[in-house]
Amino acid sequence: MVLNSEMPKNIVMFAPNWPSITFPEGKLVRDDACQALWHYYITAIETWKREESHEVIKYEGQDDFKPNYKQLIHSIARVHGVTVEDMVGYWNLVDQQIWKMGHTALPKSDKYRFV
Repeated sequence: MVLNSEMPKNIVMFAPNWPSITFPEGKLVRDDACQALWHYYITAIETWKREESHEVIKYEGQDDFKPNYKQLIHSIARVHGVTVEDMVGYWNLVDQQIWKMGHTALPKSDKYRFV
C-alpha cells in the first residue's frame, strides 16, 4: 500500500505483509489493518523484551531511551494507510497467531494494546 497524500510526492513506501501467516496458512487476514497490527506487534514485542530485560537502548545519543508505543502504533498505521482504531480490532487474530507460533504476547495493557 502506498502512503497517503500527506507524504511528499517523491516518496513512495510499501507496507510489509505476511502471506505465510495469513489465512489459510495462518490466523491473520489480508486486511491492511490486520497486517499493520502484526507489523506493530513484531516491532513492539522486541522493544518490550529489551525494556523488560533492562537493556540500555541508545537512540540518537540518548542512553535513557523510553519507548513510546503510542507513537509506534500511529507511525505503523500511517505506513499501512489505516487507523489505529481499525488495527486494534484485530488483536484476537494477532493473539491467535502469536499463540500458534509460540511467541510471547504483549501484555494486555492499554500501554501496549490501545483498546
